[in-house]
Amino acid sequence: MKKFAITIQLLLLFAVLSITMQAQQWQSIWTGVTDDLYDICCIDENTIFVCGQNGVILKSVNGGVTWQEKHRNPNWEIISIQFVNESIGYGLVLKNGNLTFLIKTTDSGESWYRTGTSDQIESFALKHPFNDPLDLFIMGKPIDLCVLNADTLFIRHYEILIRSTDGGLTYDCFDLGFSDSESSYGWDNGIKGGYFNDGFGFVIGYDDNDDNTIRVMRTGDCGDNWDNVANYTFAYCHISSVYSDKNGHTKIYGLFYNYNGSGLVYNMIESYDGFEHATLSQTTGLYYEYQYQDVAFCSRERGCFIASSNLDKEYYSDSYTYITDDGGVSWAKLLNGINRKMFVFSVVETGNTFLVTTQFGTLYKYDDGTTQDILENEIKTEVFPNPAADKIEICSENAHTIELYDVFGKKVFGTFVENNNTSIDISKLPAGVYTVVIQNNSGAIHTEKVVKL
Repeated sequence: MKKFAITIQLLLLFAVLSITMQAQQWQSIWTGVTDDLYDICCIDENTIFVCGQNGVILKSVNGGVTWQEKHRNPNWEIISIQFVNESIGYGLVLKNGNLTFLIKTTDSGESWYRTGTSDQIESFALKHPFNDPLDLFIMGKPIDLCVLNADTLFIRHYEILIRSTDGGLTYDCFDLGFSDSESSYGWDNGIKGGYFNDGFGFVIGYDDNDDNTIRVMRTGDCGDNWDNVANYTFAYCHISSVYSDKNGHTKIYGLFYNYNGSGLVYNMIESYDGFEHATLSQTTGLYYEYQYQDVAFCSRERGCFIASSNLDKEYYSDSYTYITDDGGVSWAKLLNGINRKMFVFSVVETGNTFLVTTQFGTLYKYDDGTTQDILENEIKTEVFPNPAADKIEICSENAHTIELYDVFGKKVFGTFVENNNTSIDISKLPAGVYTVVIQNNSGAIHTEKVVKL
């Protein structure tokens, strides 16, 4: 019986290691909570924040390996989170289904406080209450936060744009002529995305008089004045996502009406110069059903597309993942995708990695192996014996900390490294698979799976 148990443990170890070595697959990351995670913000490849249900804010400083809870309020839903720099960040709060106020941190997310009073911002948003925040994501995210600097930020809320220039103490509201009603096809209208860089910026959405016309409004003075610089009319359209890089290179992905004999296809509007000029092209390789979509890009060439057949919180069936290496002209479907029963909320990128927020405290991570290979090459480590019954030895030339986690993400051991050799007593730990996390002074991380017999 004991030999059989050891064999099972070894097979489990090899299975886990096999999955870990396959870099070009989605990896499930449990954050240690069970709340739905609505948004994610990456300060860098190591420092990541997520927010969501019950006012939860979680922080990771090691690329998502471990998480710390920094905020919770069961009466709130934190729908969006953005950081100006490593110290200053904002969260967008819904209360009783209404966009209510902002919270702010000035100490890298360690503590959060409300900014200003709720009366003004709530008065702008009362016409769009929600019984369930999950409804916000069924046809794209209509409420979002864009932070320009420590004091200036924009809130996109359906057809209106809300601005603060004093860190959320007071607000201005801009009605730019975007649609405030659901279209005849059931699409969610209003402002669908935008981009701001210092005083320059633009927002994109559906025209108030024609829900099949996409309007682009541009400002050069941080929102004081706006010009309608572009319009695109289709017999039927839905904007899936808007992507802009730091140089103002803009891509709009959508379901623009075009029957090609097999159904609707995706098209892309692209501009390199702030919509002085723009081109329309058709993408290939994407399959469409009635579903929510989101797009994230690591560069102008490399992007990730998530599609989920989500109708409501109680019914969601399939999730599909597509990757592009040519700027969205063509897409390849990943066979090993996200859990087909997960409701996708947000997709972001950092370095060569895509991160997706889903339900029940779960994230999904995808990269091409480049980032992890570089980090792990910086930490030369040997862990033995493996499997082990009483203790494991860790030999590492430049480790700073060593931690051990169980399969539920609970830390069961942690120490600062004083020399190249560290011995960990595991004799009292339950049998199972554990994760050794080794980090050096520069933040590089090495992880290994260890089986306790």
